[in-house]
Amino acid sequence: MTEIFTHLSELISRLPKDRQRAAMAMLSEGTLMVDVRNAISQSGMTHYALGKAAGVAVAGIDRFMRGERDMQLSTASKICEVLGYGLVKLASKAEAPAKKKAVKKKKPPG
Repeated sequence: MTEIFTHLSELISRLPKDRQRAAMAMLSEGTLMVDVRNAISQSGMTHYALGKAAGVAVAGIDRFMRGERDMQLSTASKICEVLGYGLVKLASKAEAPAKKKAVKKKKPPG
């Protein structure tokens, strides 16, 4: 994984300066896939046990952990569920609950 990061960093350094920051941000800590890798590593579960519990291909987990491929969001969600984490579905503005309108109180007469 470190070799891949080093190689990608070298490639990013060849980009125009205005594009380097965005590209490096994609590689930085805090991205979803980095969080999933960390959760798998810290779980103490073997890839075999995790794959069986989540109902996903063990070979896919192995390749993902080696940095050879990305993981589909649906697969990441299954793995996170087994590990005790959750991924929340994002709602569009149309699906989001309506905001309550403020109601002005009427002053009593007098």
